[in-house]
Amino acid sequence: MRGVTLEQLIAEVQAEARQSQLPSHGLNHRASIVQLIQRTQRRLWAEHDWPHLKVSRDMPVQAGQRYYQVPADMDYERIDGIEFKYSGIWSPLIYGITEREYSIFDPDIDQRSDPVLRWDIAEDMQDTAGEVDRRGMFEIWPLPPIDGEAGGSLEHNLRLTGTRNLGRLTQSNDRADLDNDLIVLFCAGELLAPGDPASSQIKLTAAQRLLLQLRGNADKKDTFVMGGDDPMEQPQPVIVAHPVPFKRGP
Repeated sequence: MRGVTLEQLIAEVQAEARQSQLPSHGLNHRASIVQLIQRTQRRLWAEHDWPHLKVSRDMPVQAGQRYYQVPADMDYERIDGIEFKYSGIWSPLIYGITEREYSIFDPDIDQRSDPVLRWDIAEDMQDTAGEVDRRGMFEIWPLPPIDGEAGGSLEHNLRLTGTRNLGRLTQSNDRADLDNDLIVLFCAGELLAPGDPASSQIKLTAAQRLLLQLRGNADKKDTFVMGGDDPMEQPQPVIVAHPVPFKRGP
């Protein structure tokens, strides 16, 4: 079950690992279990795609703006794709921006054009020469000539789809994003390993079986069409950039 509090997770881990739950064991013991729970959930989050953690976030483009910050609740390394709304239609952007694209519309000299066609991760740690550190940012191409609408039709908006970050799990009433039994069994298996390897293996085997079950249940929710794409689905229009860059007024 998802949404279990940290306090309940601690109690469950201690019970599965046959550890005392008495407060007299001190804060250091509790802190180590909290750290183990946090690390276990982070590992499971990183190793698997969880459908319930998939999110989409919209953001309007800004005229002439090249770099954008990934929303704070999304992991920029796990962005599945970005779409752009132009003339009322959402179209997927192509990943990757090369010198070939820059030779058509060069952002360094403020050449702009509609629609946005491509995106790329823009991380650059070499900011010693005065450049802004672009950690966690992405680039779009070509530069948009006008601002996007913040609401309403969402015209000239970017839509990012990907995996959201885990919620905070530090306070007693914070809630886990992943299944409590899955987290607890993996934690108990690690805690039991030094003194009772046989019991540790039992816990870890149960955890792996539960993981397969949870992943299998998630996969069953995905729909598919026998024989390929849905023949009734309307094809997406192909958008081609005009080779003439956007020009400012005189």
